[in-house]
Amino acid sequence: MAGDLVGHFNELSERDNLSFTRKEIMENFVVGLDESCKKLFVVRRTGDRYDSQIIDLKEIRKCSMKKLYKSINMGTVKKKRYESRFDKIVLEFNYFDNRNPIEIPFYESGVDHLSDKADLEQKAGSWAASLTQMLNMNLKNTA
Repeated sequence: MAGDLVGHFNELSERDNLSFTRKEIMENFVVGLDESCKKLFVVRRTGDRYDSQIIDLKEIRKCSMKKLYKSINMGTVKKKRYESRFDKIVLEFNYFDNRNPIEIPFYESGVDHLSDKADLEQKAGSWAASLTQMLNMNLKNTA
């Protein structure tokens, strides 16, 4: 099944003439960086559907890893008591023109295995660090 995901990723990246300097294959998605074109390409599998996304890094001001939480009512209908529960780890991309940020989930509770959380968090952090370094270089070159 991972082969189908990688095949889909390769097919779509060839169509868009992308050549990757870094690529990472996870269970439900593949992410690749084309440094020469300054594009990040992601293909995600949900069930038997594939979604792809290209992020033009020339339009991105900032990339950061975020841990997102959701509130869950642990009380009753009459006496609500909310608790925060860990929901997902994402890479968040903020645009120069203040468009709504884009989130690329690396870990989602209920979708990914809890045992994969630490590994996916480490991978998200690694991507955030290298993309931040690249974005900072771009800013220096345009200043």
